[in-house]
Amino acid sequence: MSTYQPSSVTEFIDFVSKVVKSLKFKPVVVRIDKGPVLWVGDIHGFYDNITYAIEMAKENSVSTLIFLGDYVDRGPLQTQSLTNIVYSFAKSEGYEGNFDFIDPLFQESFPFKIIALKGNHEDITVNKRYDFLSEIVEIYGKTNLKSIVQSIEIVYEHFPIIAETKWGTLGVHGGIPELKSFDKTIVLEMMKTLRKLKIPIKNNPLKLNVEQVMAIEKFLWNDPDEKLANDQIIFSESMRGSPYKVFNQNACNVFLKNLGHNRLVRGHQSTKGAFDSLWNDTLIHIFSAFPYFGKCNTPAFFLDFQDGSGKIINHQNETLYSTKSN
Repeated sequence: MSTYQPSSVTEFIDFVSKVVKSLKFKPVVVRIDKGPVLWVGDIHGFYDNITYAIEMAKENSVSTLIFLGDYVDRGPLQTQSLTNIVYSFAKSEGYEGNFDFIDPLFQESFPFKIIALKGNHEDITVNKRYDFLSEIVEIYGKTNLKSIVQSIEIVYEHFPIIAETKWGTLGVHGGIPELKSFDKTIVLEMMKTLRKLKIPIKNNPLKLNVEQVMAIEKFLWNDPDEKLANDQIIFSESMRGSPYKVFNQNACNVFLKNLGHNRLVRGHQSTKGAFDSLWNDTLIHIFSAFPYFGKCNTPAFFLDFQDGSGKIINHQNETLYSTKSN
């Protein structure tokens, strides 16, 4: 059993009830005004990559470290990954408490902010199809599953969905949403509404329409597809099933342009080389769950500079790929 996680049901519930207080009423769309930013892809319980990300953030003197979601399911240390990321996020937002089970690394005061976005695996329905809940049962017992799940759901409700930088980077877990129209007015109005939302979303007095609710979900689930034609905006059926979609370069370009952004950074998909750059560096895809059952030969992180340039690095601070300013 891992050392750096709550040892009992009572400790887990107490931990959640305390740390989420620092995350309530924070924005669903997080604004970053100063660089550089270190973007971190999926973790999936491969805990070492979290510590690598912290070290890379220190070495590169970043202003903000942003996790792009998917902290649980599949890997060996899922509960430890979730609790330590949530703790570091809450601490960055002003939480001053401490817990004996937290990794000493995260009890340090960092010179950078930590933000943890929501991924599609921060969802109990998804967890039921994988193995996070099995790990919870193994640690805390089957009779305690219901109460632990309730606390986990509270944690999931307190992750923001989107991060955007002053210099034009949009960060989400999955991709861009399909809207009834990509007219600039429609796209801006949708984002204007999301920027008004506070965590947790379900408690907002601002009522969302169906398209806005679906947009939030598709920010977590949609994927780019290089094989799609590019003569018009295209969203096509996804292998993930309905209602999720894959989108083409035209859709990505128009969506970003209408928001005044120039680059999309996302995770959500494993890839052997741990990263992809699509469409002249307009879309940067990183995956940080090394070794991911031999499917990933390194973790990748995206170092995003305020002048719009950037580089993809590994856990040894080696440059894997450099991006130009868009």
